[in-house]
Amino acid sequence: RKDGEKAQLNCSGEASVIGMHVKEEEHALTGEDGNPVIGVQAGIQSSIRLRIKYFSLRHDYLEIAVERASNLPKMDAGLGTCDAYLILMLGEYKFRSRVVRNSLDPKFAQTFRIEVPPVAASAGGGILALDLGTTTGWASLAGGIVHSGTTTFRSGRFDGGGMRYLRFQHWLGQLANDSGGLASVYFEEVRRHIGTDAAHLYGGFLATLSAWCEREGIAYQGVPVGTIKRFATGKGNAGKEAVVAAIRERGYRPADDNEADAIAILLWAMETRGGVL
Repeated sequence: RKDGEKAQLNCSGEASVIGMHVKEEEHALTGEDGNPVIGVQAGIQSSIRLRIKYFSLRHDYLEIAVERASNLPKMDAGLGTCDAYLILMLGEYKFRSRVVRNSLDPKFAQTFRIEVPPVAASAGGGILALDLGTTTGWASLAGGIVHSGTTTFRSGRFDGGGMRYLRFQHWLGQLANDSGGLASVYFEEVRRHIGTDAAHLYGGFLATLSAWCEREGIAYQGVPVGTIKRFATGKGNAGKEAVVAAIRERGYRPADDNEADAIAILLWAMETRGGVL
């Protein structure tokens, strides 16, 4: 919006918003009359890039990050540029971005947050936390109750290399059904592995999980190992035994470090709203 002219965001209702998983798209700008806003390059429509997240935890909210606009029309006759800003309106909420002066391709890099009504229980509001591996630790929050355990995905003698991942995928579906539907999945994000085999196995589980979440429209987010340890024990380099002891002090009874890690991830997600707090 500049000098009496208004451009509104033409957000298609077909674009889906997938939980905490980022939805980032470029949107064309149209005027109030419905005609395209043509920028400084003849025939090229002005646009804006937005990144949208939907959070469904204890408090539901929508987060909209305004990244940048491109190819805006010249509004300043002297300099041949414009002083750009954005007005974002959604329901009763109205936000105004900062002004980026003398730019036809302004970078706003601002984030706005809107509280929204909670998701109905029937829509599936469960949370799942995973410590990925051949022995996978898991913890879930469904109906206000925390469940946890471990499950093993070892290959049988006559299994092909992909059978463990097919079983993992089937297990995810069963767990989601048992939880009444999932809103988000958190997993331990491991950057360093003991050896090549461990790295390959982790990559296989992560790829399977990511593809399954994308297909089911479930948000997913990795949580660094140091973040989990620091949350549970206060030290980012704490050992496995320390994490198990810390989780037991909170009243849980993990069978091993895999289950303890999963419970720690779940508690972290609940208490920080997925790292927002």
